[in-house]
Amino acid sequence: MSAQAQPRLPSEDAPATPAWIAGSGQPGRPWAALERDWKLLYHAAGEANPLLSWEWQSGWAERPGAREQVLVVAQPFASGGLAGLLALQRRRRRGLRQVEFLGQGSGGDELDCLLHPAAPAGLAARLLRLALRPQRWS
Repeated sequence: MSAQAQPRLPSEDAPATPAWIAGSGQPGRPWAALERDWKLLYHAAGEANPLLSWEWQSGWAERPGAREQVLVVAQPFASGGLAGLLALQRRRRRGLRQVEFLGQGSGGDELDCLLHPAAPAGLAARLLRLALRPQRWS
């Protein structure tokens, strides 16, 4: 029996592609492009947490009156399909900029990075490093 090849990620220096930066309140701008891949990743992950679903996250980002700046960083496998994604929001509180999971403050306390079962160890940390690069936030 031959060993099945594990999906590989691009090198650490390669940009996380696709990566989208979008302001809230701009319906359809990044979410339409993300929907299919996000849903496939969500189902592959076997994730029971509805707060990480595309439906919940896109609805939160596009809700009327939202003021947060939204950033979604997604890392594909070299062979295609998403290995993981991290959805964040930045807001001002008491004069300080704060970065947190998208939807934080909605009452859900189980927000997290969404990872494929074959994603390599350390991918969540890699996505966070990519998201926190200064040029990612305008």
